[in-house]
Amino acid sequence: MNISEAAKRSGVTAKMIRHYEAIGLISSDRKANNFRTYTDKTISILRFIRHARELNLPSPR
Repeated sequence: MNISEAAKRSGVTAKMIRHYEAIGLISSDRKANNFRTYTDKTISILRFIRHARELNLPSPR
């Protein structure tokens, strides 16, 4: 799925998804056209991160 669909399913903004990818919390596959694609596993990780942030848990840095 693309980043906008991943954002809808996970409840995390596309900007934050890009940020999480940049710092290495998640990864994406790249298509031939260089678009990011995300799996259901990535969506689960994003939901977990969102819930952790809602609980004010510290960042994993």
